[in-house]
Amino acid sequence: MLSNQREMFLVPRAVQPPRGAIWAGLAASWLLRTGSALWSALEEQGRRRAGRQLAGIATRCEPREPQLASQLRDAVQFLAKGRPQDERAVAAAEVREFAYRHLKSDPGFAADLFAAANRHEMVGSLRSPAAG
Repeated sequence: MLSNQREMFLVPRAVQPPRGAIWAGLAASWLLRTGSALWSALEEQGRRRAGRQLAGIATRCEPREPQLASQLRDAVQFLAKGRPQDERAVAAAEVREFAYRHLKSDPGFAADLFAAANRHEMVGSLRSPAAG
């Protein structure tokens, strides 16, 4: 014989994200990317300015210190080439850009991509001093 007991299950309501949370997350990721691009542009501008100043100093000290002037010109050429980009850092940046595109649609996947990019970059930085 079955009893006439009722079972009650409480199902929590879906929790809504705080107002503006998605916007704030997107704004933060945009600021991160924009800040990185801005920083790179400022570095490049500083590199060019330093190169101009070193070239001017080399020209002024050429008659008295030709060896120093030659070294300064070598430094100008080095600055003109820019910092060599690490292949691992470039690959990690590409993976992060891919993760940003999926941040809204699949946050778990994006988090995995960010973690993979960080590991990839970290492994490269750990190996580079031993190689040098």
